[in-house]
Amino acid sequence: MATGLAPEPAALQPSRVTRLEVGTLSRRSLLRTASGWMLGAATLGAAGCGNGNNRNLVVYSAGPGWLAELAAQRYQEATGRAVEVFQATTGQVMAKLQAERYNRRADVLILASTLAADYLRQESMLEPYRPEGKPAADGDDPGGAYHTSSSAAVGIALRQERDTPNPPSWEDMLTGRFGGSVVMPAPSRSGTAADFVLNFVQRRGDEAWRMLAAAKQAGMEIGGANSQAIGGLLTGAYDALFAAADYLILRQIERGAPIRLRFPTEGVPVVHRPIAILRGTRLPDQARTFVDLYFAPALQQSIAEGHLIPALPGVPLSAQRIDAGALNAWPMDIAAGTRDQSRVLRRFQYEIERAVV
Repeated sequence: MATGLAPEPAALQPSRVTRLEVGTLSRRSLLRTASGWMLGAATLGAAGCGNGNNRNLVVYSAGPGWLAELAAQRYQEATGRAVEVFQATTGQVMAKLQAERYNRRADVLILASTLAADYLRQESMLEPYRPEGKPAADGDDPGGAYHTSSSAAVGIALRQERDTPNPPSWEDMLTGRFGGSVVMPAPSRSGTAADFVLNFVQRRGDEAWRMLAAAKQAGMEIGGANSQAIGGLLTGAYDALFAAADYLILRQIERGAPIRLRFPTEGVPVVHRPIAILRGTRLPDQARTFVDLYFAPALQQSIAEGHLIPALPGVPLSAQRIDAGALNAWPMDIAAGTRDQSRVLRRFQYEIERAVV
């Protein structure tokens, strides 16, 4: 993960896997793209993927990095073939795909948002495939273009000294009733935060925009990617993290961080993490094998140990996730979210994120 967070426990760390480097593109070219996922993301070049003779499988993954690398390591051990992993945020992965749309380099994609995957499906950029042993699950594309590999819930993280006896409501956090300093990851950098905004607007309509504006007026800061927002919470710069990816918070709790995770009783979004094969891959058989591996019981158990919700039923959840309590999941209208994401995220960027109060 990014600077400021402790490294992954040794039990979850993979051995050597090639990482692709991040380059740069102009911000202007990024903002010309059609997808809402491109808005404000750090833009990326087409560095390090090799040419058409490159026989390594290339995986673009929107975190967590240790999981993509662990899957790459196990694939390497099983097949003897190398894997190159490009690790970034959802927004960065989408920007890189846009930059490479006429020279596609990735073979497999792992995203932190079903809406991002569905956008790519509508653009005919994904190759349908049904993984071996994978039962149907929430967030899967009915046509097989992408499949939920794991899931995470969106909650509220609080400093231990600011914890509340009962789960705070979204309204408490958004209208300033909490009274402490609040940070939220930027939806342009965090697929989890973007899905929260879209889901919240679906459920609350105009009231959602009034509440988000009230939160900004009450001092809520938009804190970059998840790692940046969590770093501010851990150092005490903020009392609460709004729209937190729960598995990242649970990982810090496991390490002894003085924070707590709360799920508002009125419900929370559950963000699925789809895996897909990019249409036009030069290594279709290898790509299918890699996707199959993600649904093997051993890797799904590692997913649970990393505090994500596994895709396979019957895999035990982590102790920290169980301790966090039950959650009331909000359903997401994927078709409406994919249709509206560019408009909603652009409005959030200009009216909330960039608003001067």
